[in-house]
Amino acid sequence: MENALKKNLASITGAADISWKIDKDGVSSVFVKPFNIESCPFSVAWSSHETVMGFETGARFELDAGEDDLATLYTLIESVILGRVREVRVGRTVAMSLELEDGRTVSDPPIEDGNEMATVRQYLPYLT
Repeated sequence: MENALKKNLASITGAADISWKIDKDGVSSVFVKPFNIESCPFSVAWSSHETVMGFETGARFELDAGEDDLATLYTLIESVILGRVREVRVGRTVAMSLELEDGRTVSDPPIEDGNEMATVRQYLPYLT
């Protein structure tokens, strides 16, 4: 998994601080902090049975460790790198909404579009 993630993140090497960690329980993590403060930082943690992509807001996408879910993870990472990610705040709820390559949108927690009370922050791509 680490080698595949390194390959996936290679395009942003000069645009972000990328740090790797393995904890005592065998959970590996990568933390990606873009140099542009208008881009979205994220992390990925994985073990033998699951993978979690997380954001500073507390939003997270939980995936299995199978090949299909790894493909989904790489699609989510690409959306963040390309700036197809929004932070949506409604009251105390904060959701991260990602637009996928095929135009679909996924969010955590799930949100409804068009909420008049929502505050939306659109993040920028890592590379401009």
